[in-house]
Amino acid sequence: MGNIRFTPHALQRLNERGISTETVINVISDPSSQATIEENGNIRVQKAGLVIIFRKEINGILVVTVFRDENKK
Repeated sequence: MGNIRFTPHALQRLNERGISTETVINVISDPSSQATIEENGNIRVQKAGLVIIFRKEINGILVVTVFRDENKK
């Protein structure tokens, strides 16, 4: 899968929402996570009430943002 990096925005959202980087990495790495490609090319992964938006880059994965899916509470 390669290197997983986080934008400053993603790190801020993780901190605000009490979500660990380890949790995000586990969800991205889990083959049972539901993934869709958005119109802008970003990848949206959902699992266990979390939504993670990231994009693949040459040197790995860049996490753009993370939030809780309010419909999955």
